[in-house]
Amino acid sequence: MIVPEPKDLVKDELFLSWFYQTSDSVFICRNTDKEILLAVYNQPAEKWVDEFFMHGKDGFVCKENEFERTCKNTFKTQKKVSFSFSLEDKGILTVSCSPVYVEEMEEWIVLVVGKNKQNLIGSYNASLLTYLSNTEDAVLVRDVNGTITFVNIAFSDMFGWKSEEVLGKKVYEINILPVSLIEESSRINEMSLRGSSYSHITTQRLRRGGELFDVSITYSYVTDVDGEIVGSLSVFRDMSEQKKIESLLRESEERYRKLVDLCPLPIFVHQEGTVQYVNHAALTLMGTDDESKLIGNSIYSFANMEHHAEIKKRSTEVHQEPVQGISEYTIKTLDHQYKMIEAMVTSISIRDNKVNLVLLNDITEKKRQEEALRESEKRYRLIADNSYDLISIIDRNGIGKYISPSHEKLLGYKESELIGDTATMRIHPNDREHTYETFQKVLETKEQQRMEYRMYRKDGSIIWIESILRMFDEGDQSDILIESRDITERKENEKMIRRLDKLSVVGQLAAGVAHEIRNPLTSIKGFLQLYQEQNLEKKEDHYWEIIFSELNRIEEIINEFMVLAKPQEVDRKSVPIQDLLSHTIVLFQSEAHLNNIEIDVIYVETEQMSIYAVENQLKQVFINLLRNAIEAIKPQMGKIRIKVESRDGEESVRFRFIDNGPGIPKDRLAHLGTPFYTTKEKGIGLGLTISQKIIHEHKGDFRIRSGHKRGTLIDIVLPRYNLSHRQSI
Repeated sequence: MIVPEPKDLVKDELFLSWFYQTSDSVFICRNTDKEILLAVYNQPAEKWVDEFFMHGKDGFVCKENEFERTCKNTFKTQKKVSFSFSLEDKGILTVSCSPVYVEEMEEWIVLVVGKNKQNLIGSYNASLLTYLSNTEDAVLVRDVNGTITFVNIAFSDMFGWKSEEVLGKKVYEINILPVSLIEESSRINEMSLRGSSYSHITTQRLRRGGELFDVSITYSYVTDVDGEIVGSLSVFRDMSEQKKIESLLRESEERYRKLVDLCPLPIFVHQEGTVQYVNHAALTLMGTDDESKLIGNSIYSFANMEHHAEIKKRSTEVHQEPVQGISEYTIKTLDHQYKMIEAMVTSISIRDNKVNLVLLNDITEKKRQEEALRESEKRYRLIADNSYDLISIIDRNGIGKYISPSHEKLLGYKESELIGDTATMRIHPNDREHTYETFQKVLETKEQQRMEYRMYRKDGSIIWIESILRMFDEGDQSDILIESRDITERKENEKMIRRLDKLSVVGQLAAGVAHEIRNPLTSIKGFLQLYQEQNLEKKEDHYWEIIFSELNRIEEIINEFMVLAKPQEVDRKSVPIQDLLSHTIVLFQSEAHLNNIEIDVIYVETEQMSIYAVENQLKQVFINLLRNAIEAIKPQMGKIRIKVESRDGEESVRFRFIDNGPGIPKDRLAHLGTPFYTTKEKGIGLGLTISQKIIHEHKGDFRIRSGHKRGTLIDIVLPRYNLSHRQSI
C-alpha cells in the first residue's frame, strides 16, 4: 500500500523542507475510533515501519502496544508524550509524540519524531547519551554535511534556541557564530570530521538576542556502530561569568591583596600545589612569622598523608566547579602541633594565571569540645534509651524535645507523635489542674517536684504515673527533665490492701456477731415452733408466717456472715458446665416468666466442657447474679443472656451475664463488692462480696462493666477441668 505524500496533508513549505531533510524518523498518524493509522512517514522512518505498523483494510495500522497507547494518550490529553524503543539490530529510537492541528484537514494529527540514538553516537553507549542529554554543558551534534542532528536542554538554555528550531539546520543559519569566527569554526569542525579532537578552546559565541559571551568549547567526532565517522560533537561551557570575575580581580588586585592580608582567617594561595601567598593569619596558624618557610613549599607537606588524594582531587575540580564545599583536614604546623582545620577552596585568576585560593579555619578546640559533648551525650542517651522508666525533656511551654523509647512500650505512642506536642490532652481531666500547678511550681521555685496522676494510653486505657520534675539549663535555655514510671500496679495493690483490710475486719466482726446471735436464735426459733403447735388457731397463721419468714432471713444473714468469717471446707470435683447452669436457671424460670423476663443461654462449643469446682458455691454465685439481674429489670420487660465460651487456648471458660436493665451509674460501680454496700432497698451488701470471694478462691476472675441506662455485663473466668488444675487448686 502506498502512503500519500506529506504535501497532500500539510501545505507548510518549512515543514515539508524539514520533513524531507531531517535525519530523524518522522511519522504522521491519524486517529479513528478503533485504531491508530499511519498517514505519512519519511525515508529515515522506513526501517521502523514494520516494527510499529501492519497492513490493514484502511491502511497501515499500529500494531505495537506502547506506540499505539502513547499516540492515543497524546490525542486524549493534547500534550506531548515521549518514550523509547530498543532493538539489537536497529538501535535505540527515542520517540516524541506531539499533537498538531492541521487547518487544511480540519483535524488533529499526531506528529511522531524519533531519534535513532545508536546511529547518532556510534559506539557510545546509552549511559553516554544520558550524560549528553543531562549535562550542564551545552552539546551540539552535526552530521558529515554540517546539519545539526542533536542539541541538549543545556544548549537551549545557553543559546536561547529550542531544539526543534535548530535541528536540520546548519550552524551559520541559527546565528550563534560571530562573523569573524565563522571560518575558524568551520576549519575546526572539518578537522573533527577527520578524527581530531580539541579541548577547552576559549572563544566567543552569540546568544539568540545577539549578546556576545565567552565560552570554552571541546570538539570531537562521532562514529557509527562500525567505527565510521558520521558527524562531529561540540561541547560548550559558558565562561562569561568567570571572565567577568577574572577581569574584576585583575582591576582590583592591590585592593584585594590588602583585604586578604587583613583577613582574620588564614588564607593560602597555591598553583598546582605550590604555595604562592599566605596572609598573616596563615602564618600564625602554622606557628611561624617567616613567610619564606611556607611560600614555595608544597601544600601537601603540611597535610597528613591520608588527605593528599582528597586535596589533589578538589584542587583539580575547582577549575571546573568554582564553588566547592567545606572539607576537614588534619595538618602539622611548623611548631610540631597537630591541628584540625576546615578548608574551602575556590579558583581565581591572578595575572591571567589560574590559582587556587584556600580559606582555612582552625577548628581544633571546637572538635575537642564536640567530641567531649558526643561522648557525654552518648553515655546519657544510652542510659535514657535503655531505661524502663519514661524519660522526657520539655521546654518551659511544656513542648516535648526528647522522648525516650520506653514511651512507646508503655503508652503506645511513637517518639514522633510526642516530640513537638504537649501532654495535656493525654492527662486525665481530673488531674490536669494538679499537674499544671506542679509544673508551674517547678518553673517558679526551680526545685524538684513530685506528682502522681492518671494518663491515657494510645488505646484509650488509663494508667497511673508518678513523675519527678527537675529544671536544668542547656545553653541559654532552661528545660525540664521528667522521670516517670508506671505505678498502676502499686495503686491497685494499695486499693486491694485497703479492701482486704476492710474485709478482714468485716470477717472478724461477722464471726463474733454470728456466734453471739446463732445460739439464742436457735432457742427462740425452737420455742416458737413449740408454741405454734400448741396454738393452732387459723386466724393467727399469717402472724406465724411473718415471724418465721423474718427468722429465716436472720438465719440467712448469719450464714452469709459465716462464709466471710472463715474458710469453707470444700469438696471440689468435675462439674459439667451445662448441668451447673441448667440446675441454677430452673430455680428462676417461674419468677422470670411472671415478670416477662427471658433467660437465654448460648454455649460456644462448651456444652461438653467441665470445670473443677465446688458446685454449690458456684450455684450460689450464679443465683446471686440472676437474682440481681431480675430485680434490676423488674417491673419492665427484659432479657438476661448467659454466654459461655472457652478462653486462652481452651485453658479457661468465661461465663458472661448480660442484662438490659437500667445499669449502674459510674460513681456507684467502683464501690460494688465492698462489704455492706448495696443499691437495693432491702439488701445487706454481702452478695457480690461473697460471690467475688468464691470466684477468687477458685483461681478465677470476676469483672463488672455497666453504665447508666446501658445494662450490666459481668464476666466470670474459671479454669477448665484438667489434671494440672486439679493438682494446683
